[in-house]
Amino acid sequence: MSSEVLFIPDIHIGNCISECIQKSPFTKAEIARSINMNPANFNKLLKKKSIETDRLIEISHALAYNFFAAWNQDPNKDQGIKISIERPESVGKLIENQMKIIGITQKTLAEKLGVTQPEINRIINKASFDTDKLATISKLLSHNFFQDFYSITEIPTEKEQYSDHYAYLITRVEQLAGENERLKFELEEVKAENTKLKEHLSK
Repeated sequence: MSSEVLFIPDIHIGNCISECIQKSPFTKAEIARSINMNPANFNKLLKKKSIETDRLIEISHALAYNFFAAWNQDPNKDQGIKISIERPESVGKLIENQMKIIGITQKTLAEKLGVTQPEINRIINKASFDTDKLATISKLLSHNFFQDFYSITEIPTEKEQYSDHYAYLITRVEQLAGENERLKFELEEVKAENTKLKEHLSK
């Protein structure tokens, strides 16, 4: 097992997302709605230093920005790269595989993390992961797991980049509008049924 310590930048992902939104043509509320999240809860999320990887994938798609590259010190991360997000089937399995590669046991990893061995069992069965915890485990296992979440395809023009943003948001708006109409229809049906019931009970 290598004694070399892997360097992982200390990232405040909430600040990174906020800065990206400021440079984009979209508001925080628009981004929140595009990932089906309450704007107030989204504002709270932006104050957090870490975030679940599954949620970060959604935000990366919404802003067409490679947030996972921040932990990899990717030189393209600030160039508006067109991202191809990879969603690992299970982050825990990636961790388990790396443990086998470098020959570290669950007991040893538990000691290094300051947790119990049953907690390691829970870790290797998790699909999504808190980014701060993933950074810590990346250092301990000498593998940058953030690399497993994305690949670089091409650098688009500014026009193409914003076109992708709008296309994504328009699709989400249409989906949510359709869902809203369906819920309105169901509400009218419930109101009509309620009126009939009241009339029946008043007789």
